[in-house]
Amino acid sequence: MKRFIITLLCLCFCSMLAAQTDATPAEKSGKAKTEKQDKATNEKLEPITLTQEEFAKKIFDYNDTVMVYKGKKPAIVDFYADWCGPCKRLSPILDELLNEYEGAFIVYKVNVDHNKDLARALQVRNIPTILYLAPKQKAKRSVGLLTKDQLKEIIDKYLVIDNKKQ
Repeated sequence: MKRFIITLLCLCFCSMLAAQTDATPAEKSGKAKTEKQDKATNEKLEPITLTQEEFAKKIFDYNDTVMVYKGKKPAIVDFYADWCGPCKRLSPILDELLNEYEGAFIVYKVNVDHNKDLARALQVRNIPTILYLAPKQKAKRSVGLLTKDQLKEIIDKYLVIDNKKQ
């Protein structure tokens, strides 16, 4: 019986010792991040791809004569095509900006090859075409590849700053 108790105590001691050596320095010091905090810092924001139907529900009904943005958060709508070189160069820039601004706006993507009626209704003739949408404001548009600095200027002026004033 004594051997059994001694063996049990040794096993408990060894498992406690192993748990301490597996802990990270932050866990040992009591400053470990919670799982929720860790998940939030590693979570990357990504653009949302829309179909014509989803566009009509989330952005505005493109068949109406009045184009009133339905969203409450500013948004960028990127009209692109998979075969378009400038579109491919713009996409990672928009991803970076979305994360740099920590989700202060939403990025939507619309493939013009799959959503021809929408592109035609909005007169998207060249790509990339970008719509900048802020609640209660008239939409702005740019055509062609813009640099990161040019996009930042538009975002700061039109989407982020103006939205904070409201």
